[in-house]
Amino acid sequence: QRADERRFSLRQRPLALALFIATETTLLEPLLAEQNLTMHIEVPPGIVVFADERSLRQALLKLATNAIKYNRPSGIVRWTASVIRPGFAVLMISDTGHGISREQIPRLFQPFDRLGRERSSLEGRGLGLLIARGLIAHMGGRLEVQSGLGGGPQVLGVLPVGDQWAYEVKWDG
Repeated sequence: QRADERRFSLRQRPLALALFIATETTLLEPLLAEQNLTMHIEVPPGIVVFADERSLRQALLKLATNAIKYNRPSGIVRWTASVIRPGFAVLMISDTGHGISREQIPRLFQPFDRLGRERSSLEGRGLGLLIARGLIAHMGGRLEVQSGLGGGPQVLGVLPVGDQWAYEVKWDG
């Protein structure tokens, strides 16, 4: 059986977003220190998303790793969140990197396309955003990227909130 054909369960439950991010991002401290970056978490308490803890952790760490890896020296990685409409919250991670053009954004979700950085010293295979988008989609959300040259990208994860999402979701891939 192929990996993309396997059935897997998501165990969605309420997660306090500010606490979840504060806890999970402690894993990033060595990377931040190595790059001399600062992280700001501006997620208000009280935002609760319904998500699979393991999937959300994996998606957010992939997004944060990209924000660190492609940032400027002494830059900032910023997390913000808000409820955008009943039933959904948006979590944004942004950085102070160089940014990418609008024309390049669709290429971010092409496997192994690192926008010309394939031969750079930066580690990676060009799969992080694709994996994060898939994980967030499986939890009933979506992932979007906004950027322009001269300012780092903003990656928005739109996640479900509300009682209708507080159950186990089964997915047949």
